[in-house]
Amino acid sequence: MTSRRNRGRRRGLLSAMGRAAVILAVVTVDFPILTVVVYAFQPNQAVLAHHFDPGQFTAANFALLGQLPFAQYVINSLVVSAGGAGLALAAALLGGYALSRFRQRALAGYARLLLIVQMVPVVVTLLPLFLVVRDLHLLDTYIGLILIYAALLLPFATWIARAFFDSIPIELEEAAWVDGCTRLRSLVRVVGPLAGPGIASIATLSFITAWNEYLLASVFLTGPAMTVSVGLQTFTEQIGPIGGAVMAGSVLAMIPSLAVYLIFQRYFVSGALAGAVKG
Repeated sequence: MTSRRNRGRRRGLLSAMGRAAVILAVVTVDFPILTVVVYAFQPNQAVLAHHFDPGQFTAANFALLGQLPFAQYVINSLVVSAGGAGLALAAALLGGYALSRFRQRALAGYARLLLIVQMVPVVVTLLPLFLVVRDLHLLDTYIGLILIYAALLLPFATWIARAFFDSIPIELEEAAWVDGCTRLRSLVRVVGPLAGPGIASIATLSFITAWNEYLLASVFLTGPAMTVSVGLQTFTEQIGPIGGAVMAGSVLAMIPSLAVYLIFQRYFVSGALAGAVKG
């Protein structure tokens, strides 16, 4: 009887320690985001002094953003992020399907090449990318950055798509082939709907990655077609130390990616679990 009580106490203690560890991890990860949200409603002087005063909440920082074409920056970010994510998704579905269903040496080499490409830092590719985009006369255009984002997201998206296609039995496609479906039609009508959670996961992660990207956007999309992150940085350089306005802009910049995640959260979680298991 005593041993049972001791085991029960140990389990309770371990459970409490586990909850405390999870809470600590959540607070640690979310603390910078909470800090940005709080400082967005503090006077600029308090932000620059790193001083928080609960009695001085204000929306003046958001009013300062009126000096910026902030809405245009949001539209620019939406266009390049959605365009890059959509193009990468379309190519990744075809590439992931080929890697999952065909067993050829060329495709195996391509899969290894994707892994190698993912290991190359983006900054190493800046100069050759700039030269290529310049020669194509695509500097400071939506299409130029969309193509770059698609190329950046493609290896990661292809590997995730392959994992999801591997989890779908090929017998379902064979039954469709017997009924006269081509491979492309079976991909669209049979495999695609079953891989819906995976497609949502790829689209969500790709969009958020492109939306939060700064380095490539600052190099390839400048002038009036700046993204949110580049626009806020330029605003800081032009106006001076306006930490409060930058915090307010950062809060507004979080909304689209947060909305995308909340909308597709159910598919994202189920997709992540499905893609973690093959067979």
